[in-house]
Amino acid sequence: MLPPDVIPTILSYCDQSTLAAVCRVNRNWSKHALAVLYAAPTITTIDQLDAFFFTGSQQALARCVQVFTLLRLAHRWQLNGHFVLGNIAQRCPGITTLNLEGCRITDNVLAELWTTASGCALTPEDLPRVIHGPQGLHLLNENGERYTELVCRLPRLRQLSLAYCSITAAGGHLLASIKTLRRLVAHTTNIDDQTVKAVLQGCLDLEYLDVSNCEQLTDQSIGLINTLGSNLRGVSFAGCYGILQASSHPAVVNGLDWEDVLSDDFSGSDMEDAAAGVFEISLS
Repeated sequence: MLPPDVIPTILSYCDQSTLAAVCRVNRNWSKHALAVLYAAPTITTIDQLDAFFFTGSQQALARCVQVFTLLRLAHRWQLNGHFVLGNIAQRCPGITTLNLEGCRITDNVLAELWTTASGCALTPEDLPRVIHGPQGLHLLNENGERYTELVCRLPRLRQLSLAYCSITAAGGHLLASIKTLRRLVAHTTNIDDQTVKAVLQGCLDLEYLDVSNCEQLTDQSIGLINTLGSNLRGVSFAGCYGILQASSHPAVVNGLDWEDVLSDDFSGSDMEDAAAGVFEISLS
């Protein structure tokens, strides 16, 4: 009999078809194989996505899924964003890495990730009444008074990519309440300086930030990085044409020259790495 800690290592080298076969051997092997099979599923077709959500083991979805990416799914931008994010939040609460690059995710869709403390879903109509403060997100009532705290439905989320999604400042402020977030890829979105400020103030453990090609950003964001980004190890403003005077700001951020920070070596959206659940960000 193999030691229990060796079995997952062996199974990690198996493809999905082999893992599915191992699940049918006996209960013990099924337990180990399911954990590996569901940890980082590879989804390439819409049929596979439907099967993953609705015919797979719901217990395994809730317990085992850690990395979820649709980067290899063809025509993913045609999917209903509410369908995708709603099912992810409901069925896979243990996710630590979520890559929705190029999906049809808007501010209204992003609201699917939050509920009130009593479990009521946040609706698109609620977005104008959401405020972010030191204590997190709160939903105001119609009189403008604090009503209830909002809770993220993915409490373990550490890495998130919303690149090429239709996210504006309103949706970006929601991200500031994900206190577990370590890496955020939001390039080619419509977030602004105030969103960057909210994220830096709310996500205190944030280490990597990619806001390249976000044309709403200005020199103010560089100042915010200097004052609030104490834990940042990598950042990209490449293609942010609203940033005109980077050289007039302090030359070093966390020991990194701005030349390096603004370089094109930032690889947070690398397709193959992201598809494998890896968000490597490097500075030359």
